[in-house]
Amino acid sequence: MLAAVKELGYVRSAPARALSVRGTNLVSLVYPKYRESPLVNTHDAILVGDLQVALDDLGYLLILYAADDIFAAALQMKSWNVAGTVLYGTFADEVANFRGTYETPIIFIDNYGSSVPLPTVVSDDRRGGYLAGSYLKSLGHERVAFVAPKFGSEGVVATRFAGFLDGIGSDRDAYDRRFLYEVESIFGQGRAVCDWYHSFPAGEAPTALFCTADSLAAGVMKGLQESGVRIPADASVIGFDDLPIATEVTPSLTTVHQDLPLKARRAAEMIVQEIENPNSSPRRVVLPVSLEKRGSAARPAAGCAHHRSRQ
Repeated sequence: MLAAVKELGYVRSAPARALSVRGTNLVSLVYPKYRESPLVNTHDAILVGDLQVALDDLGYLLILYAADDIFAAALQMKSWNVAGTVLYGTFADEVANFRGTYETPIIFIDNYGSSVPLPTVVSDDRRGGYLAGSYLKSLGHERVAFVAPKFGSEGVVATRFAGFLDGIGSDRDAYDRRFLYEVESIFGQGRAVCDWYHSFPAGEAPTALFCTADSLAAGVMKGLQESGVRIPADASVIGFDDLPIATEVTPSLTTVHQDLPLKARRAAEMIVQEIENPNSSPRRVVLPVSLEKRGSAARPAAGCAHHRSRQ
């Protein structure tokens, strides 16, 4: 038998060993489905890839499920006998009842729930918003727009908005709501932001825009530049994530850097801990962020002319 094994070059895999010990080595990731494609969002695609690599290193296999109803999909995953589930794209007020009824080990990425203890990994989103807002304020910008997906009082975007307000020295009541624009975080929405920007009377448009995703910021830059707005002379732009596109646009994008490979690795380690040590206490991991200063943000030009003729 050993001779046959040697001749055939058989090597017992780590996942197979894990399967014999745990009964299953499958981990499901359930995340929001977008209209165009399950992974049209570049940030999400990178995060999924990094999570797969991290779980593979730990002897687990990743199953992806993009769904309109994340919690219904997670319940369906139980029929696959998954060892654990990672939920991404949930809001704080959605999870309390679900966690109480979902028996499989579970962790969350980017959830700000506080009603019940949750095993969660997040980036320091409030700090990131603060870094963007305070930098634009230090450059002398007074009319600063916040461009982001629709948000409420909780979640990633709301947390970044709170930090942004801290950074510019404002609060929700004092902030000029004309400078708040809600739009999907994809490149193609840049045109909609451009139309909104040009709807302001001359001299009243924002001198800077903080976009909560690099893909959206890149689309905004393209739309504004094609309509005759100079970046950063007429309008500064800051993004969030520090994706590869940040250095592929011209000028390169000033952005808040978050470490997606580290976030994926921490998430993988946490779900494995939940699986192999089911009595462990839930913990929240907050990862640091930093501001990458590049060419898309600068001091507002004296007397700069907004709404230059569209080309």
